[in-house]
Amino acid sequence: MAERLLGYGPQGLALEVNPWQTKSSIEAAHMFRGAIVGAWASVETYIIEIAIRSSIHPAYIGIRAAYPSKLKGRVAYLRTIVELDGPLVNYRKLVETVLRRYEESAPARNRMAHSRMIVQPDWGVTFYGFLPKSDKVITYDMRRFTPVDLETEAQRATRFARSVAYLVARLNQLELLPALNELSGDH
Repeated sequence: MAERLLGYGPQGLALEVNPWQTKSSIEAAHMFRGAIVGAWASVETYIIEIAIRSSIHPAYIGIRAAYPSKLKGRVAYLRTIVELDGPLVNYRKLVETVLRRYEESAPARNRMAHSRMIVQPDWGVTFYGFLPKSDKVITYDMRRFTPVDLETEAQRATRFARSVAYLVARLNQLELLPALNELSGDH
């Protein structure tokens, strides 16, 4: 890899002009932020996959008309699914834990995906953005992470994503839900 990051000038991928940044601090901040965003995107995709696959299972087909198009509704839909007598009932506590952790992570996910990031090698990484508190209230959010804190968040997010991947692999191994290739058309 070239001595400097890709892009114009000595700061390459740096999003702000800060002559005290180092190449390694910028790369680490981007890598950890990317790991966090990627991990939560994987969890979200697995949640959607389980919801869609459940919606075509014979045990759950009766509530198929209620299948929502928005993620918040899909989370509620999955909560309904695991309460019903069907193949996921034995995984109810695990699925509910995944959904709860996913919902609780909303501020962190939104911060990493939608905030401006400033890197200062000795001070860490600061994220600036706006977080919704309700339908009518939005707050300005500023959060600083030391390099160790940001790495810890990345490890935590990726571990959780791997555990959700393991859950989906287990459901696949047991053939509890229709396979993805059984889906046809729009769902």
